[in-house]
Amino acid sequence: MASFFRSAESELRDTSDDLSTLVSDVRGTIHVTERLRELYTSLSNDMMNRALFLLTISSTTVLPIQLLSGMYGMNFAVMPELTWSGSYFVFLGVSIFLCLLIFIWFARRGFFAIYSTGPVRRVQDSEGP
Repeated sequence: MASFFRSAESELRDTSDDLSTLVSDVRGTIHVTERLRELYTSLSNDMMNRALFLLTISSTTVLPIQLLSGMYGMNFAVMPELTWSGSYFVFLGVSIFLCLLIFIWFARRGFFAIYSTGPVRRVQDSEGP
């Protein structure tokens, strides 16, 4: 009978060690999962920030055209430019010139260098080590 208890005690010790190893592995997996979730959140935030940056630059570039078209869309009768024969093409030229001027200003200030640091690769597109 004593050998049975020694054998059972040995088996229970082995099972306890296996369970301790399993708990340690599960804790490690939980830690890795938390780090992956933080990485995914960080990459998602970075992609969203880049998209918002691009939207901000494009809306800032188009803002002067909206202002000019709003002024000319008020249908005042006293605007002499409305009766000129080439006023439409002058308006288009001024609009394109303003867009290019703002675009060049952003480029010289380095705003596009911030955006062109390389696209963020998605987690599923990235290659493993």
